Amino acid sequence: MKAQALNISQRNRTLDLLKGILIIFVITLHFPFAGGFKERALFPFWIDFAVPAFLFISGYVSSLSAGRAGGELKDLYNPGRLLAKCVRFLVPYTVYFVFMQVIFRVTGLYKVGIVEYGLKALFFDYLRGTAGPGSYYVPLMIEFVFVFPLIYLLVNAKGFKGVLYSFGINVAYEIVKEAFEMGETEYRLLVFRYLFIIACGAYACIHGRKPQAAVESKAAESRDRSSGKTFGILNTVLMVMCTAAGAAFVYLFSYTSYESKIITYWRPTSVFAVLFIVPVMFLIVTRVNIRFAPLELVGKASFNIFLVQMIFYIYYERLKVGSLPVGAAYAVSVCGCVAAGILFYLAENRPTKALAKLIEKRS
Repeated sequence: MKAQALNISQRNRTLDLLKGILIIFVITLHFPFAGGFKERALFPFWIDFAVPAFLFISGYVSSLSAGRAGGELKDLYNPGRLLAKCVRFLVPYTVYFVFMQVIFRVTGLYKVGIVEYGLKALFFDYLRGTAGPGSYYVPLMIEFVFVFPLIYLLVNAKGFKGVLYSFGINVAYEIVKEAFEMGETEYRLLVFRYLFIIACGAYACIHGRKPQAAVESKAAESRDRSSGKTFGILNTVLMVMCTAAGAAFVYLFSYTSYESKIITYWRPTSVFAVLFIVPVMFLIVTRVNIRFAPLELVGKASFNIFLVQMIFYIYYERLKVGSLPVGAAYAVSVCGCVAAGILFYLAENRPTKALAKLIEKRS
């Protein structure tokens, strides 16, 4: 049991490091590079996938949590457990939202406020994730808390078929969105557009490692090795096909005038495009074990940093960052958001974590 716990701890440290890299990708994605630079630097093939990669990791980590909770429907939908998970997002978000409203008033930059539009408008602004690049992320993650148990149960019971079912449901959502003429504002706020990548993260956690079975004879050992080689070859072929298909969609959606009748919003990171990163993410979370404490800390503070970069880019021009040379402006953006986000994390994490644990224990 100690060895198993150690492996989980090491894996979480690797995931923290990966989240540290991804949150820097998010800041980079929202940085206002001059015309065409992002396409020339092939951002659609790596930087643009930061949020889908975060959702993959969320599927992986939440599967670990679901397994520890018992893995049954009644365990996963325990009200206290769900509320505790929501609290981990809502406390820092609420602090950010209040701070944002104060800053808007002090600086005279209003998006919505009590005096101008009333409490009702302020409330709905809060529900929508308020302003700034990536503002959809908070409501999306609250939805994730309630939807994920069903994804976990599906993938846990059906294995790879569960992932395929999730892919089908994700595509069906895109079709339904077109049939009902859903607007982009509503589309971006719903977690259903990421069902497939979340299911892939769950699959990587639940079925990513083949358990070691006792070998009773040399013949059984030989058969095990033979089937293992066959499985490895098929798995490699599948991963290569998946990456190639995803790369083709990324290229079509980002570098050509191709218009899909199904995928009309957020095409470069859609259900078809994320096929490109699934094999890479799968290999990283199941095979790689790297430690680097500074990046791990950045990864732990990634949600707080995400919130900070939202308001930073709202005030990017007012702060005169854009007047700096592009390299200096980029360095200020990354270092400033990361530093402020870490301070925010260090201030709120411990009381938020204690509150979440208290809620879960009393359920």
